[in-house]
Amino acid sequence: MDRQNNIFEIPEVARMIAQYLEGSKSMVNCLRVCRRWYMIFLPYNWASVYVESGRLAACTDLLVKYAPFIHKIKLYSSRFCNLPTTFPFLMQLETEFLPVMWTPSKGTLTAYKNSLLGLIKDHQQTLRELIIDSAMNDKLFDTVAGCSRLRKFVGNNFTVDCTPEQYLALHPRVWANVESLHLNGEFMTQKKYVTLAQAIKARKTLAPTKIKNLSFNVFDLKLKAMLIPLFIIMTSPELVRLSWPARKDIYARYTEVVPMEILAKAAKARALNCPRLQELSLQSASFNESDLASVMGALPSVTKLDLSFALYSFGMKSAKALTTDYPIFRTTLTELRLENCSLGGPATLEILASLSGLKVFIASGVSSKELVKDNRPWVCLGLERLVLGFTQDINSEDKSELFLERLAKLEKLEYLNVDSVYCQKALRLTLDGGLDRLKSLRSLTHLRGSDFHGSCFKWGLAEAEWVTQHWVNMRTFGAVAVDQEARKHFMERNVCISEY
Repeated sequence: MDRQNNIFEIPEVARMIAQYLEGSKSMVNCLRVCRRWYMIFLPYNWASVYVESGRLAACTDLLVKYAPFIHKIKLYSSRFCNLPTTFPFLMQLETEFLPVMWTPSKGTLTAYKNSLLGLIKDHQQTLRELIIDSAMNDKLFDTVAGCSRLRKFVGNNFTVDCTPEQYLALHPRVWANVESLHLNGEFMTQKKYVTLAQAIKARKTLAPTKIKNLSFNVFDLKLKAMLIPLFIIMTSPELVRLSWPARKDIYARYTEVVPMEILAKAAKARALNCPRLQELSLQSASFNESDLASVMGALPSVTKLDLSFALYSFGMKSAKALTTDYPIFRTTLTELRLENCSLGGPATLEILASLSGLKVFIASGVSSKELVKDNRPWVCLGLERLVLGFTQDINSEDKSELFLERLAKLEKLEYLNVDSVYCQKALRLTLDGGLDRLKSLRSLTHLRGSDFHGSCFKWGLAEAEWVTQHWVNMRTFGAVAVDQEARKHFMERNVCISEY
């Protein structure tokens, strides 16, 4: 095959094949075919490398030889070490410091930081993505600030090992060009820490960052650890996505303040200025409903809101904040996630009957009795994904008919989950139980019912034929018991029956 007709020499084709085979023995086998193939795939095969410090000596010559091809390095080290050369086109660097079965000494940690410092300095002009596992002192902050092309920074076990004054002075330089920032750790190790008053005052004098995607995971919910994340938020007017969950083991750790509360303090001080923020996630912590109202009032551009795992926090007052206090969300909020929130029926109905722009709504702990006693129609007719986890039985035929009637109007629905794991009597999704009312859901691809063991209902061949006739896009369903004839019918038509 001549060069003109060799598709493997088309860069895009070679790159896709190399990515597919990356890290597998298949790539090695391909490279053994002939020297010509070897030369074609060589640049892509060495684009990304994983180096363990204990085996560095064995691959030193290879790293030096293929340095011009290397764009990404992941370095695992328990003591860290200096790489044998620089890499002229290195764009991504990831380091992982995991001491195994021993506690590192102060000298080891100092050597690790110094090695990391030198490695970043050598590649300041090329690095675009940096993932590091280290405490951040003023020298390391200053070195990161020198990476003029840096666009993404991930800090694992992130702590700020410098004074508040040092951090506030470095802040505008460190994140000057970063667009995506993700920090996980305790944040502050100093006895002195940034105060809310300091943060609010300093933000007025500092240049804004360019950060668009921002996420934090603060290990201990202490006020001193929360203020640096807040300061970063307050100086990021271009922010589009913000994720700030509390840890899910919150009740086992000391809790002084939760993200919702600290954001509300900033909102009340008129220091929360993120006019472009569209996605807000504040999972895993209970909150005060008045704080939610303050935060949403300061962030009217939010279109996706995730408050999952906030047990017993989201009630009617929270729902009213989205539907009445700030009516803009009636049409602009497209996604609302309230998983494991023990949501009451009135609050759920307020959402379904008011937020006409919703495309995704996920709620669990819903009382079906309260949900169907109000005759208000659902206005979210554009829903594509609906999850309602019930905590009470739907044991009345009238209630079941009303619920199915409302579901039938959601003609754009693609994913439906009506799980009732805590109920003794589930919604009967059979032909004699009202399944035929849902023939309008022609876009449905996934269904999760509420009676996997068949204690209340089971699909037979009639239901199976009805599903494949009216829900022609159906690909998978679960928590619905089926008999053997129905199972065979679905298998012949490539409809998957989920076991979960």
